[in-house]
Amino acid sequence: MRPEIRNRVTMLDSMVTAEVDASTPDRRAWLMIEPDQGESVVLVEVETSDDVEPDAYLAPEDLVEVRRTTFASVDAAVTHLDGRGVDTDTFEAPWDTDNPF
Repeated sequence: MRPEIRNRVTMLDSMVTAEVDASTPDRRAWLMIEPDQGESVVLVEVETSDDVEPDAYLAPEDLVEVRRTTFASVDAAVTHLDGRGVDTDTFEAPWDTDNPF
């Protein structure tokens, strides 16, 4: 993860988002890392049907899959994502990407 993006979470207490490969070709997927309590962070994973516009209002039924995982730190979340093959350099401020958050 790029330092300026890591700092958004650790110093500015702001979320960061990335579009990632979905589990099936007919979906789109996003990740969000947001601050939690202390140094911990929450990783939110969302998938939608690929015909859903992410910047429009999403109803609960538009979300195909949602997962929330808490990590002790940004470093722990990045290590987890690196292990899954996610390019953590693709995380950006939420207004710089199309995302459902």
